[in-house]
Formats: sequence, C-alpha cells, structure tokens
Amino acid sequence: MLWLALYFPLLPLEALTRSEPSDQPMAVELGRRLWRVNAAARDFGVQPDMAINAALALTPDLRIRPRCEADEQRALQEMAAWVLQFSPQISLVSGQGLLLEIGASLRLFGGLDALLNAVLGGLPELGFSVQDAVSPTPAAAWLAAYLGVPLRVREPARLAAALSSLDIAGLSLSAKLESRLRGMGLHRIGQLLTLPRQGLAKRIGTDTLAHLDRVVGRRPDPRPYWQPPAHFDSTVELPVEAEGGASLRFALHRLVLTLAGFLRGSDAGAGSLRLEFQHRAQSPTALALNLLVPGRDVAHLEALITTRLERLALPAPVSAIRLVCDDVRRYETASEDLFGLRRNADEAAPALIERLRARLGDEQVHGLNAFADHRPEQAWSGTAARRASAGHVGRPLWLLPQPRPIESRRLHRLSGPERIETGWWDGREIARDYFVAQTGDGRRLWIYRCHAQRGVWYLHGLFA
Repeated sequence: MLWLALYFPLLPLEALTRSEPSDQPMAVELGRRLWRVNAAARDFGVQPDMAINAALALTPDLRIRPRCEADEQRALQEMAAWVLQFSPQISLVSGQGLLLEIGASLRLFGGLDALLNAVLGGLPELGFSVQDAVSPTPAAAWLAAYLGVPLRVREPARLAAALSSLDIAGLSLSAKLESRLRGMGLHRIGQLLTLPRQGLAKRIGTDTLAHLDRVVGRRPDPRPYWQPPAHFDSTVELPVEAEGGASLRFALHRLVLTLAGFLRGSDAGAGSLRLEFQHRAQSPTALALNLLVPGRDVAHLEALITTRLERLALPAPVSAIRLVCDDVRRYETASEDLFGLRRNADEAAPALIERLRARLGDEQVHGLNAFADHRPEQAWSGTAARRASAGHVGRPLWLLPQPRPIESRRLHRLSGPERIETGWWDGREIARDYFVAQTGDGRRLWIYRCHAQRGVWYLHGLFA
C-alpha cells in the first residue's frame, strides 16, 4: 500500500474565507489572540499568537474571524468528496487533514508524479493550502506532512532511514513526555529507533511505542474509510454582501470545482442543480438548472449558471451561496465510431440546447415529436427538449433469436414507448410497446410489452 497524507495547516482560516481572494490580510482568533494568519497578513508582520490590537496596529485592514470548528469539519468533508476522484480509500485525520491510499491509482493517473500534480494543483484552486507526504504507512505519511516535510518513500525498507532525521514533535507526544525526551537529548525519531525496545518502552510508555511501531511499519495500522454522501450540498458564505459581479463568480467557481470532483469520484454526472442565493433579511432566491445529459464539466456548468444568473433578478444583496445536486446519475460517455465523428456531434448538440435553455428559459426551447397522421396539423407536436439516451438510434446492435421474458422491476426506463403494431395481413400480427431500459450495471436493453399481456415484459435486444 502507498499512502498520501494531506495536512491543511490553515484549515481554521481557509474554511471561513474560501470565498475571498488570498491577497486580503486575514486571521482567525482564539482566546483574544491570533491563531492562524494567511500569507497576506504575514507580509505586514502579523504572526500567530499576536494580540489582536497589536495586529490591527500593523494593518487596520486585517479581517479577523472567530474560529468555527463546524465550518472546518464541513470544509474537510468537501475536500474528501473532491479527492474521491483520486482514490476511493480516504480516511479523515483528527479534523486536520486526509489520508488517501493511492497505490491502486498510480497506473490510472500515469504515475506518482502525475497524480500528485493533479491533487496538489487542484486543492489551492479550491482555496486550501496543503502540506503533503507519501509513505508506505499512513502514520509516517501523516507525521511528515504535519511537520512540512515532503516525504517521498515507496519502499518499506527505506522508511526508517527516511524518518530518522524528523523531529519527535510529529509523534504528537504529550508536552510532558516530549519535554522529558528532549531533556535526555532525544530530538529525532532516529534516536528513538536506535534505543533498545525494552528501555524505550519504559521511557515513552507502551502506547507511544506501539504508535512508533505503526509509523515505521512494524505494526498494522488499519484506518476507517470515509463514506461519501449520496448527494452534494455545499454552502459558501461571502465576506461581504454582494449583488453580483466578481464576488459571486469567485464563490460559484469554487463550488462548481468541488462538485465536479465529487461527481468524478462517484463516476457520476449531475442531472440537475439547485442554487440558493441567501439574503440576510428574506427568503433565498432559487435557481434551478436541468441538464439534458448528466454532466460534470466545470467550464460548461459555470457557463450555464452564469447565463442563467444574468436573467435572474436578485431582490437583495447575497450573503451566501448554496449549491445542491441531489439528482446524481450515472455518467455516460457517448459511443465513438471509427473516426470519432459521431461522438463529437452527440456531445455538441445537447450542450448547445442546454446553452439555449439557460439563455432563453426552459419554456422557450422545444423539441418536436412526429406522428403517423395524414393531417398536417396532427402530424407533430411540441415537447420538452431532450436528448435520447446513448445508443440512440432506437434499434439494438444485437437482436435475440427469440424474445424472452424479463423481470422489469429493477430496470430504469430511458426512452419509449415506441409502438409497433403491424403484420395483420400475413397472420403474424404484433402489437407491442418498445422501451430502451438500463440495468443497474449500465447495460442497455430493448424491451417490450404486448398489448394483450400488459404485465409481462420481454427482452428483445441489447445495445452495444
């Protein structure tokens, strides 16, 4: 196994200020003293543990917020949802960071360097600073990340040597025990590892020795895995109320980025989205967005939201934005023909319709249904714009020699009915309603029911 540790040293601050640009001096206070400060505040000489009045004397523009542990936990949950796209095995660590088992993901992402570039490049865009480390054991990876040491060890045999120079502060010892060890001249992990185990147990206790064994891989270290939610629900508070413009777009961008990571990790797409623009003194303003095809492309989703937002009249300044996606669907990739032409057309058409609906409104964009009727005014009707499911031509590639009965309760119908009623003139009359259906594992079936046997379903073909 190979573990990636992600420690967020400024989580208490960034959980409260992720909707703000990072060039604003900001700090979190705890007990009337500064606890965390960002880089912009440090540029003015502001430091952690500084008195509030002293910090304000250095920069009157410093924004100070009280610590909120609930916001920290929500932010950590959202980051776990985002990194789900890189590994399904995620463990939360003491409210401060994440551990990912990435050994099985290396081949998928093209190696360790490529995976780290994707993870470490994406988290700052979400508004979070991160310290990382890679190790065969989760405890060693976390220890190094916590100390700010970018450890890169893949072989267990090299781990003890790589950790030998790290400070014992990473072991999370009690203040009393750490002070006693330093008083004996023991400052590095390597110094502890060279001591006889029996004597070391007397000095640091059996529990601490067991933890040290887990760090270097002498003991197993099972971790509980985080369970992702079924739906996405995230809220970003704005630093100051906004009526539109860059402040809303900045917050929306980070919300959509987080959503896209959650959807990729779940191998899913959004069938619809719901935005709530919250106001101080009145009910939220809602904006609903329905997609023809389950989607998760950041640029496309942002374009649709921005276009709809241009048509939305906000009755009051916005204090927070909530993004909800409870319509999570299986993500579909269009089938590709030999030259890749049909796939491009299949993806472009629904994207165009979605942009038109976002700009003009759902009620202004329609599809057409044709009917076999000689009367021109009865030969068509308007219908809600929609896209047929992938496979789309309406006929399966494989037709069964003989239709066979099928249980329909576990099938999800994608399109239909298509009524086929013919053959009366040659004695082989049929009267059937055909549907395209999907199984739980993603297979598409062509099924029908006869008019004379309404409760009985038959499987007639399978789509590629």
